[in-house]
Amino acid sequence: MGNGLIDEFRTDYQIPPFISDDTLLRYANEGEAALSSLVLTADFSNDLEARSLLKNYMYYAHNHVVNEFFQNYKNDILRWQWEHEEQMEEGGGEGDG
Repeated sequence: MGNGLIDEFRTDYQIPPFISDDTLLRYANEGEAALSSLVLTADFSNDLEARSLLKNYMYYAHNHVVNEFFQNYKNDILRWQWEHEEQMEEGGGEGDG
């Protein structure tokens, strides 16, 4: 993750400038780790659904309610996982390893 995501997040969620980039980057890294454990081939740069989930995770982390993110986005996460599982099956398991 990089400054592109941080800038995008600041704009999309109207995050004030006194919140440091380091703090937002920490939220991004935590979210990437959490979501990557659910879809091992997650690509937060090119997969817009994954990126959206990550930004939403960051917003919930910023508001100290990460547990609510997983409750509120459960259906979206399950659909995202299912779509990636389908892609893996259609592609013969490419991307593993």
